[in-house]
Amino acid sequence: MEIGISEQVRTVDSPLPQTVKRRRVLMDSHRRLRANLAALAEHRPQIHELLMQNGPPSDLVIHRVRGGRWSVGMVSPENQSISAWRGDDPIGANVAAWSQIRPAWQKGSALALCGIGDGYALAALAAHPPTLFLMQQQPVFVFEPDLRVLWGVLALHDFSGSDGPIGQARFRWFVGTDWADQFQREILDNPALRFPDAQLYMGIEPALVEKVFRQSADAVIDADRILTGQIAEIYADVDAKALAGLFGQNPPRRPRVLLMTSRFSTVLQYSTADTAEAMAKLGWETRTVVEPADHLRLDKRLMRHAIAEFKPDLIFVIDHLRHEYGQVFPPSLPYACWIQDYLPNLKNTDAGAKVTQRDFVLTASGTEFVRNFGYPLRQIVDMPNLGRVPVRPITWKSDGLDLAYTSNWSGTTGQAVEDILDKLGGAEPMRTIAQAACARILQIYETGGCLAVQCDVRAAIEQAQRDCGIAISDPVVLDSIVNLFWQKLNNHLFRQQSLEWITEIVQRRGWRLGLFGRGWENHPRFAKFARGFVKPGTDLEQLVRSTRINLHLEPYACFTHPRLLSGLFAGGFFLVRDNPFNHLTVKLARFLSENFDPSVETSEDARRAIKPDRREQLEAILAQCAPIGEQADTVQWVRNWQRAGLLPDGREPMPNLAEITFDDAATLERKIEQFISNDVLRGAIAQGQRTELESRLSYEAGMLRMCRRIEQLLREEV
Repeated sequence: MEIGISEQVRTVDSPLPQTVKRRRVLMDSHRRLRANLAALAEHRPQIHELLMQNGPPSDLVIHRVRGGRWSVGMVSPENQSISAWRGDDPIGANVAAWSQIRPAWQKGSALALCGIGDGYALAALAAHPPTLFLMQQQPVFVFEPDLRVLWGVLALHDFSGSDGPIGQARFRWFVGTDWADQFQREILDNPALRFPDAQLYMGIEPALVEKVFRQSADAVIDADRILTGQIAEIYADVDAKALAGLFGQNPPRRPRVLLMTSRFSTVLQYSTADTAEAMAKLGWETRTVVEPADHLRLDKRLMRHAIAEFKPDLIFVIDHLRHEYGQVFPPSLPYACWIQDYLPNLKNTDAGAKVTQRDFVLTASGTEFVRNFGYPLRQIVDMPNLGRVPVRPITWKSDGLDLAYTSNWSGTTGQAVEDILDKLGGAEPMRTIAQAACARILQIYETGGCLAVQCDVRAAIEQAQRDCGIAISDPVVLDSIVNLFWQKLNNHLFRQQSLEWITEIVQRRGWRLGLFGRGWENHPRFAKFARGFVKPGTDLEQLVRSTRINLHLEPYACFTHPRLLSGLFAGGFFLVRDNPFNHLTVKLARFLSENFDPSVETSEDARRAIKPDRREQLEAILAQCAPIGEQADTVQWVRNWQRAGLLPDGREPMPNLAEITFDDAATLERKIEQFISNDVLRGAIAQGQRTELESRLSYEAGMLRMCRRIEQLLREEV
């Protein structure tokens, strides 16, 4: 098809003859136009059809503008070139407009390109997206009422590639005389599409475009206001007694739970999916709200649409409290926040003060949040990490790798130290203390020691302060530094110290080791064992089943870690690096069960209630168990774990725990040798652990406890 671009091509002085220059420009324009039309036909057929129906304009011209750049325009009846961009300096106007929206562009805010102009800004937005968190993409709205301008821009720029604005879904196009109606329908029908936060006016009639744009914004606001009113009516008469019945064993109808998660966190997605599956097994109807694409957002409008349509009886979110969403969720609608990560939005007194009567905070560290951040004790629902119970084969063989470890903690020690110093900043005296603390902790590990619990890290930091002659006077600041060193440095060192033992053993004994996760291929010591990333779900389940011995190296109580639980439930066998939490919590739990009723919640309660002849025994066990009380009263901590199902009365937290743990390289080598060729023994131990833990720490068991606790609290309201 002949495109029919006008041959009135304006040029500036050139060593080429004018006819040659004109011919080359036209040939390039036709090539770009054909490529763009083909891309439109594939990705945006409605726009392609609109252009074909109207045909190319006869007055289109590609011409030179101030600064020597090619631009597009139309030829007036007087044979004068009229630019598609207002004014006679599109380069300067582009630069000025871009400087205004640059902050919004850097943040990834939704942008509206109100008029394509000469197309250079559109090309720049497509070729240079901002670097955003994880895989997020910036949405860009393209408005162009004048098809003549669009024809010209398609002839001037090649937008047809995979990185061009035609093929990228994050670019939303609205062209033609009814562009405003198109935009309004799209934004109203797609609540995950965030309304543009910043606008770049580049068309011939910016005032008209701005007016229509504002009208669309008002329509969205009005629609959201109406939806908010409808939701308020739905939940106006929800009473505690009716809700309690829905959370009970024999609900009058099938209850509904709306779960929210993020596509930008694999861990949260899988945990939310496992929660939804467990709730469905308990009889609940479930729906999950998540960003539909990388350029879309979990917007408040999307949440409101889901509430109005689904009418949930419970909102379930990981790591975010109700107040963070403003007025989206009616106060009468129960809201469960499962704290899986100790994030800044959760660890502050303002967050604790905003927890309401129908907010339920799921955590295994409830007393820490009550004591340190003022969370209401009544609203705490004791909840540990849980594991998903998959559909396992009837039989399987562990005939793959001899040993495997799965983790993304693949950075070097130097990177961990640098990360610590970066987070604390360069101000003195904090940097001096941090450097001294890093040096002391590294020395402990280099000489064969380790810091197994958080109070060990605190002791190392306090010693570093004494060595420097500087003290951190604010206890809150000190607590945050201890937590930072525990999470970022000690967590790393504890795991990789274990890997040093393991890699030395397997190279000497000829056993096959695989390290799975991102980044191991770049580690100077462990790269030769890197096996790449393994996708959670069926891929990871197959890996742990086929591996003879899986390794758990984390500095926590092993039965609280979701990867160990899920690995056992999938059918794997594990050797575990030991930790005092594995034993001290059990010892104290047994003493509490033998001597007190459940009303004894704290160490002071225990001291008041203990029989005189056992007081000395109580003080001895409290002193021995002091390391587990870094973040809360020791007895409170254990009581949390008992209610959460982590510490069953009178039993070990998991069978055969002593047989599968090691605390040094020699013990590790002996246990590998004991188990690596004994399929029967490994299978028997793993099956016993699996059966016991599934009854208490599966998603289904945990969600059942949550429902019963919320039912109890709702009945207390009545």
